[in-house]
Amino acid sequence: MADVGAILTVTQTLFAALECSILKEIFSIWGYKSELEELKKTVSTITKVLLDADAKQVFTNEEQYWIEKLNEVVYDADDLFDEILTFAEQK
Repeated sequence: MADVGAILTVTQTLFAALECSILKEIFSIWGYKSELEELKKTVSTITKVLLDADAKQVFTNEEQYWIEKLNEVVYDADDLFDEILTFAEQK
């Protein structure tokens, strides 16, 4: 069972990374500025869903399934942006 609080922490970290000036510059140079904005909206929506889930605490099987999926996606996205930022800092 995924810890909703832990996932929320990662979404907050991810959202902060999306606000990073280096990342914004990279996305702008690569021509993905609008995609970055869409991603920020998506992360914001995921955060709201997780806040609702955190308040609920008891989940149906289907809700638990989707929380686990959100967990996977959020951690994958966080890892990806860590790699992008590391790459950018090395250059």
